Amino acid sequence: MKQYHGSGGVAMDVERSRFPYCVVWTPIPVLTWFFPIIGHMGICTSTGVIRDFAGPYFVSEDNMAFGKPAKLTFLPFGSK
Repeated sequence: MKQYHGSGGVAMDVERSRFPYCVVWTPIPVLTWFFPIIGHMGICTSTGVIRDFAGPYFVSEDNMAFGKPAKLTFLPFGSK
C-alpha cells in the first residue's frame, strides 16, 4: 500500500482511492481516445473521499462516473 503522510496526518491510500486534498481525473471511454485532454474530474475532501458531479442534481461520493482516478493533483490549501 502506497501512503503519503502529508497535511494533517491523513494518508493517501491508492487501493481504496483515498487522496486527501486532491483533484482527480479519469478518462471518458471513446471520447478521451480521440480528444486526450477531455476527461472527468472529481474533488477530494480532507479525508480523501472523492466527490464528482455524475448527473443532473446528483453528486456521487466515492464512485466516480467513469471509473477509478487515473491522475491526481494536490491542492495547495492541504499543506500547513
